Amino acid sequence: MNIDSAFPSKYLKASDITESTIVTIRGFDIEALQDGSEKPVLYFEETEKGLICNKTNAAMITAILKTGETDAWIGKQIILKPERVQYMNQMVAGIRVGDPRPPKTNGFGLAGGRKPAAPAAPADDDVPSEWPADEGIPDPGDPMTARMKNKK
Repeated sequence: MNIDSAFPSKYLKASDITESTIVTIRGFDIEALQDGSEKPVLYFEETEKGLICNKTNAAMITAILKTGETDAWIGKQIILKPERVQYMNQMVAGIRVGDPRPPKTNGFGLAGGRKPAAPAAPADDDVPSEWPADEGIPDPGDPMTARMKNKK
């Protein structure tokens, strides 16, 4: 038995998220917590528990959804993922949010705008021993070309 199950909560804890999970936002509210503070809470279609939304996660959701208007977040998807986070100068288990869409690329299939690596030089056996002659361009070193020049 996991000890966390002995202390049920109406809010998500880091131990509730075992892997990155896509969720759909169904609601947002400001709620009074047991310590007397009021915090924003997100609710999702996939679970009854809400996520107490800290400033870091709120900023990330705003960036992902391109709006800070919480009414516009309804029906949108984000990823909830377990992650080690710094809290009061200690690293603890936490929940972070992420973008469920694949990263945008720079046209080369690489994220972040990096240029692709230069192609490797061909191996010696990839180079043909004789290149095809271009018959439209006379070769000045060819004796036949020199003879034709003299005939003119």
